[in-house]
Amino acid sequence: NMDRLPILEVQQEDGQVLHIGQSRAIERYVSSRCGLLGGNAEESALVDCVAESVRDIKDRWARIRSTGGFAPNSEKEALTEKWFAGGELADWLDRLEKSLPSPTTTTSSGTSSGSSGVWAVGDHMSYADVCIWHLLRDFFPVNHRQEVRQAEKKSACSRLSRIADKVGELE
Repeated sequence: NMDRLPILEVQQEDGQVLHIGQSRAIERYVSSRCGLLGGNAEESALVDCVAESVRDIKDRWARIRSTGGFAPNSEKEALTEKWFAGGELADWLDRLEKSLPSPTTTTSSGTSSGSSGVWAVGDHMSYADVCIWHLLRDFFPVNHRQEVRQAEKKSACSRLSRIADKVGELE
């Protein structure tokens, strides 16, 4: 993996060890092995779409956190205030909620796509749901968790909140 981490080592049936690098490749490999990438190609594409939208939000927050280096500074504080209290996170969550697939429909080819409404995509938990849980319940530092909940309320992203709560209830 270009001498970098992470690397997932997978023992294969023939005794060989497969080395998989790159975080996203590892996430998708594990998701695939666990049946979390949807029931067909359309659902898989929708799962990827939600996961990448979540990543866009995380990337925006990462740019804020690294503004002017990692030490506290006034520019970073102003951007953080705008992100939480100013409604930027709430706006992102609103757009994410609106981008979730609507309840399941059947395409002209007879395959279904969309969501049951309980989960982000399809009728079962997927990688997309885990990404939503991580964003809303685990990604932000503990000292900002209450602000994340406020952003959820401000954006009225009830479906995202229900998904995050449902994933969080699982063992």
